[in-house]
Amino acid sequence: RTDTHQLYQPATKHHSKTTMRNTSYYISCLLFLFPLSLDAFAPFGLSTRETSILLVRSSTNNNVAPTILEKDEKKLPYEEESRRYRRTFYDSRADWIDHRSNERFLENLWKTYSSGLVRGLSKEIGTVFLISLGVCFYNDVFINGWQDFAGNMHNPINIIGNIRMPLAELPLTPFTLSSGSLGLLLVFRTNASYARWMEARTRWSACVNHSRNLVRLGAAWVNKDLPVETQRSLLKNLADCTWAYSRCLQRHFLGPQEDEAAFCMSVKDRLSPELADKLIEAHHKPIRAIYELTKAVNAFPLSDHLHVEMDVAVEHLSDVLGGCERIYSSPVPLVYTRHTERFLGFWILALPLSLYPSFEDSWNHVGLLPAAILIAFFFFGIEELAIQLEEPFSILPMEQLVNRIESSIDSTIQWHFEDLEAEQKAAAAAASDVVNGEKRRMVPFIGRKNNDEND
Repeated sequence: RTDTHQLYQPATKHHSKTTMRNTSYYISCLLFLFPLSLDAFAPFGLSTRETSILLVRSSTNNNVAPTILEKDEKKLPYEEESRRYRRTFYDSRADWIDHRSNERFLENLWKTYSSGLVRGLSKEIGTVFLISLGVCFYNDVFINGWQDFAGNMHNPINIIGNIRMPLAELPLTPFTLSSGSLGLLLVFRTNASYARWMEARTRWSACVNHSRNLVRLGAAWVNKDLPVETQRSLLKNLADCTWAYSRCLQRHFLGPQEDEAAFCMSVKDRLSPELADKLIEAHHKPIRAIYELTKAVNAFPLSDHLHVEMDVAVEHLSDVLGGCERIYSSPVPLVYTRHTERFLGFWILALPLSLYPSFEDSWNHVGLLPAAILIAFFFFGIEELAIQLEEPFSILPMEQLVNRIESSIDSTIQWHFEDLEAEQKAAAAAASDVVNGEKRRMVPFIGRKNNDEND
């Protein structure tokens, strides 16, 4: 060690101090970058995974913002809580103008560190950072020597005598050859997950359309000779059961932990106590709602042909449930998902070993750290996007869709009774005109009769 040390410039009395200074550098890098892991400060009670997130909706649009709540007994990991952020719903041109803003690139880059994707990948990114830091520390301290802040080179520390330790590096060629296969796996994984999200969104669009059609048919075909209160009762029951089906569908796929309290409150506010209790106590709420909807359709005094037409809309709503349950119960084959994750994991975790020689011109190969972190973020991010899209219902804006169904069917019922009232007023006015016309025609005859009597 002493002979090798003669090749380097610094004096021996500064050796231990410089070693401590360089060790403190690596520790400072660790303390600066490792907080990417949300569990890094968990022993001190500062982990952000200990809190729950409530979504507060803006009064101008449907964007959401986080609000910290008190601790719950059962905590979901941040990746699950953050899925509520992803229920994007645009209902105005202003939302699309903001979506196409010229500032979106800089804004997204500026918010990278606070991105939910980064926080969700904190463990993976933290692991890659630690491996990269370990590669730099091992190769620089024990193999190649290191450079201090003053630019002075120091000899490596030999801890096993005269035996030279192996350099921790790998050739870049295996990673170059396998990157194409990894890319194909990730592309197929992402496309399959996006197709599942798109199909779920299409199913919910069908739910919106068929709900509107069903209530529209009921309002158009209800017998207008029936008393107004009877018509009102039939249409209100149809609208309530139609809304209840979509609300039960939302509750079915969000689960009781997130939506049970809100579901009970909403059905009790809108529905009759008997119907609300039936839906709350039902084991399979959407099927119970379909059953109640079928009874509401059968209550209409219509011909068989019109009943069949309305029942077709109910069947389409039932098909929506079947399609959504097929997506929910059948993930992408696990053998494909696991192989992709293993391939990606080994590839990324071993990548710092091959990138180490590429940063020999940087100070103590420190450029390896941000490069490895960025590559890990991008590759793990693609796989994370696929995972997030694979189960689409907890990131679909189902609440907004249910509210849109409610608004549409209530408006249809309101328009029916407004038209009915207008027709009744027009009929009353016409009858009044007929009566007044008859009176005007009777006046001359009455006058002539009185004259004849006088003569």
